[in-house]
Amino acid sequence: MRQVCAWLFSVPAALFLSLAACTSDDPAPAGGDPAGGDPGITCSANTTDPALKVGGIFTLTTGPSANVEKLGAIGFEMFIDEVNRNCGTVGTETGGLKLEGVEKDGKDDGPTAGTVAGELITEGVVMMIGASGSLPTTEAAKPAVAAGKLFGLWKSASDLLQGCTQAQLDDAGVTKTTTPVFAANQCWDNGHYVMGNQLTSTGFGKTAAKWVKADPVYSLLLNAAEVFRNDGFGKPTEAAFAAAFPTEGGRTVSARVVYPPNATKDQFKTLIKDGNPTATPAVPAVVVGNPQLIVVTTRVGEFKAFLEAWAELSADATWTTKPSNFDTCRFIGVGTLSDNYSSLSANAFAIWRDRVVGTEPYYNPTGVAYEKFWTAYQNYDPSVTEADAYWEKPATYDTMMVLTLAMVKANSTDSSVIRDAIQDVANPPGTVVYPGEFKKARALLFAGEDIDYEGGTGHVDITDTGFIRSKDFRVWAPNADGTVSTKDVFESAYSDQ
Repeated sequence: MRQVCAWLFSVPAALFLSLAACTSDDPAPAGGDPAGGDPGITCSANTTDPALKVGGIFTLTTGPSANVEKLGAIGFEMFIDEVNRNCGTVGTETGGLKLEGVEKDGKDDGPTAGTVAGELITEGVVMMIGASGSLPTTEAAKPAVAAGKLFGLWKSASDLLQGCTQAQLDDAGVTKTTTPVFAANQCWDNGHYVMGNQLTSTGFGKTAAKWVKADPVYSLLLNAAEVFRNDGFGKPTEAAFAAAFPTEGGRTVSARVVYPPNATKDQFKTLIKDGNPTATPAVPAVVVGNPQLIVVTTRVGEFKAFLEAWAELSADATWTTKPSNFDTCRFIGVGTLSDNYSSLSANAFAIWRDRVVGTEPYYNPTGVAYEKFWTAYQNYDPSVTEADAYWEKPATYDTMMVLTLAMVKANSTDSSVIRDAIQDVANPPGTVVYPGEFKKARALLFAGEDIDYEGGTGHVDITDTGFIRSKDFRVWAPNADGTVSTKDVFESAYSDQ
């Protein structure tokens, strides 16, 4: 689904077909009908038979991502409300079964996420989405796949979660594993029950390198060091950047420094200055080779600890062998690292303000698809303002939309049949449908038409490994008050090329 705006985006015109389309018998909310207004076919959701349970795993109470994960739960709830007001799901063209959302708190913790995924399976959900970062999502996806349940991930970009391609399945030299894996000549045979509304971590690394090489300032920085988390997001992201960065212009990666999750400021100080020579394999110091650019793949809390470590070393008068670029090198954060950085110490804040940018998935706030989402959101909750616009809400909404439209296309609750319909509703060709247009999309599917869903968060073209190929990204830059703002918006590198 290709989306344009006046600059790096492209939005195809959505040709409205004359459907004998639908009005719900349910009353519209105070702000109006959130389904995009197709007042033709009379339909209503089935209120006689039990609703279909769908699960959502979010970090709701504890964990570093609790604040943003609560926003994702809103998109999940909003979508279910839209479906239930507008025709329901599987059934007939005049109405189908409602959805019942079942939310669980994964607490941004792997074992907890795996446990609550098991609870959702026991409670009889037909599908689920989740579950925060790479580790919790991986642990939640494993029992879902083992039970033959569709699992939609809206945030994690871990390459561990990709399924085998058909070529890999056909290749006797590739080991097919029963658990998530990221390794040469291996792939997770997950039955393609995992659908990712997110670029892979490989795509994150390629995209950061793409932007660095195109930017007039950062393109002049030829020597980079990478600092990356030892997990299913950090390792593939780092490997992809290292492969894509030195393709031309004399660029090189002088140090590739892995760190343990939840590393502290003091641990980062050691890695920056000395590395970890006793590790197997040995970990070089970040400053080996006197880098001009530091590429950091972390979580927000770890990034703040890293900046504090850099600031303390910068002020350390006893460090007489400090490399010449140490106090002028620039940083690029890779991942979802936009946050408020006003809590940093004065020296760390100055480094962040003057020398840091970040790349992350984004939405085009002036594009047709996001505007459609925003209208639907305002109809769902008339009290919202522009300050309530966050990426997480359309991310969960889009994930649920694709999975549910695939279920409508299949007109079945059988996971294997729904799975085989995902690309039919998410990829071209077909009539383009947008957020807030579930009713229209459902009517098209029951009429035997092809559809192509264009999401509020951008492209949702699904590859044969279950992830999207490309996504809208932004580069954020610091503001003086500790917040961030958009510096650049561009299309990501393709994750499968």
